[in-house]
Amino acid sequence: MNEISPSRRVSPIADLDREQVRELCELHPLEMGQLCEKVGLNKSVLSNFLAGRRPFPQKFAPVFLRQIGLTVKGEIDPRHCFYLAVGPGLEDLAAKWIERLFPLGGTMCILHRYERSDDPGVGEYRLEAGVALSGGEVVAVVRDDVNFGNFSWIPGVWESGESLDADELLDVTRMPAKKDVLAAMASVPTYDHMIWSEIQRVAEAAGLTGDDVLRILEKTIRGFSVSPQMREALDAEGRKAEEAAMAFKRALRGKLGKLSAKDSKS
Repeated sequence: MNEISPSRRVSPIADLDREQVRELCELHPLEMGQLCEKVGLNKSVLSNFLAGRRPFPQKFAPVFLRQIGLTVKGEIDPRHCFYLAVGPGLEDLAAKWIERLFPLGGTMCILHRYERSDDPGVGEYRLEAGVALSGGEVVAVVRDDVNFGNFSWIPGVWESGESLDADELLDVTRMPAKKDVLAAMASVPTYDHMIWSEIQRVAEAAGLTGDDVLRILEKTIRGFSVSPQMREALDAEGRKAEEAAMAFKRALRGKLGKLSAKDSKS
């Protein structure tokens, strides 16, 4: 019987959040089997834990969880350098964890390195790109294998630094330490920067459209003006939106009128 009796004293290991362990394993550059192998844990033990069949064994918990940045209580370990590998379909999950690790944003440096390629279609070398992030006590390296250097999907407000030629930071066989990432980030100047997606989020939360933002820019920046072509396109989009709204209101009024007539007859 695998269930834990309520009368037994339950260790912090038994209360581990399985979902967050699963998510951090999915984002880790090493496969789950490799993570288990590094600490001498049978992969089936991890599978049983993630499936909810057994608690995580106390013997292996500290060393295994340390690899993915958690304490034995399932809390974020600020001593750890998080490494998130973003493959196809993992952008949303990575964004979720970046928001959790860096709720107030922080400092971002873009990383790149050239790795010898075995693919003739790519050429002799292929570009690998990512970012180093720091905020509060937390540090992370995010390697993006999907967006090819476009990091607008990363949520938050960041002070950005210049690009780093960072062979060691993106090398998954070495897994950089927190102090190495901070030292590399400290070697480049930074400047205030707000990710464009965050600007869009703030504008939408305030009820502003793209046209509203452009009009604000026209009023506040001397010499700034939207081209006639863009203004015409924006006006056309505005007219379409107004027409669609009016059509919806007319259809709704008609539907309500029919319902009212039906009720009066009955």
